[in-house]
Amino acid sequence: MFNNIISIEELRKTQSQWHDQSYEMTFTLGRPAKNVTFSTYVRKYKEGWCFYSAQWYLFRKKDQDKINAFVSAS
Repeated sequence: MFNNIISIEELRKTQSQWHDQSYEMTFTLGRPAKNVTFSTYVRKYKEGWCFYSAQWYLFRKKDQDKINAFVSAS
């Protein structure tokens, strides 16, 4: 079960030979029992921000807005 992004601690540009807009993002997810913080690779596509878990998945709209706000504030 994927939960909402509570906060984004860091969004760092990475080098990728396959994609221009690749990043490593450290963020906190809100979970019912306990919030969990971790890092994962993300990419910005025309359709929006995606995360990788055996394939690329699009973040939900609410999380897209949170990532875009973080990028705009940086």
